[in-house]
Amino acid sequence: MKFASVCVLLMALLFSRMAAPDVPPPAPGLQQHYEALLRIDDTLLERDPPYAAAALLQAAQPELAMRDIPGLENSDLEPAFRIALLLAARTFAQAHVESARRVLDEMRHRSLASPDHYARMAAAYLSIWKPAPAAQLNAHLPPAERLVIPALEVAVAPGPGPTVMSLGGSADHWTLTRRRVDLSGRRVVVVASPGCPFSRKFLEQLKTDSELAGYAKQSLLLFPKGGNLLVPEVHAWNAANPEHAFEYMYAVDEWPDLVWWRMPLFYFLQDGKVVRRIDGWQNGVTDKQVLPQYRVWLGRLDQPSAAASTPIPGKQLPP
Repeated sequence: MKFASVCVLLMALLFSRMAAPDVPPPAPGLQQHYEALLRIDDTLLERDPPYAAAALLQAAQPELAMRDIPGLENSDLEPAFRIALLLAARTFAQAHVESARRVLDEMRHRSLASPDHYARMAAAYLSIWKPAPAAQLNAHLPPAERLVIPALEVAVAPGPGPTVMSLGGSADHWTLTRRRVDLSGRRVVVVASPGCPFSRKFLEQLKTDSELAGYAKQSLLLFPKGGNLLVPEVHAWNAANPEHAFEYMYAVDEWPDLVWWRMPLFYFLQDGKVVRRIDGWQNGVTDKQVLPQYRVWLGRLDQPSAAASTPIPGKQLPP
């Protein structure tokens, strides 16, 4: 498996009415249809989340996969399950999560469900912050393979700005508490995950580079929305690096300008609006390129006005 594919977490997208790209009609059979969707999905990696979700939905024809689930052949249940999960991962819509659950129930009825199916389904429920059904599915897994499912506190005071989920508690009782993020002024949001090899390279640099670490108060380390929360790994990092703690994205519609198919991604924001994006570590970009751009955008801590008029090089978001 390529490193890049490891970093592609199945995450979040609200679909829009934008037109999908021209694609050939799916081949007959759900397996061929699923494989065609994966190829289409690969072409959408650089598109904004609403466009990507809308394009995939238009191509997916979800009614094809979900027609008369009890009437599907055994060989069609697996691709039907994966199609529903793919759509759930791109839209975070409960309807697609429940479609996958109906397929799983039919697979279980035919004794075709495996621990991997239960794990994927539990992760899908976690991706939409539904811990109760995730816990029920978790019970079907061997103890060593069960997902960590924190208790959730999602109430948050009204106000401007997006929200995140902060990890707390301990191995006996993990918690995720929603809080609002202040993105006023100049900020850097780093989308990363301890499960991504390229992100880990950045995290190692963050631990050893005192100047990069100095910008922590104006930076946010954001774990992208998805099902596997990697709670032990995130907790270990947060405990060792509390000034650079990971926060979990709560809802994709609160971060409409962020794309996170590849990580780490560095978003330079002005009052919550994305100005530039830099793709880090995957295409030869290293700290030697990223740190100077932090320096220009945020300014040296002892010279906060240094960033006032200097343009930031980087990648503009696709139209």
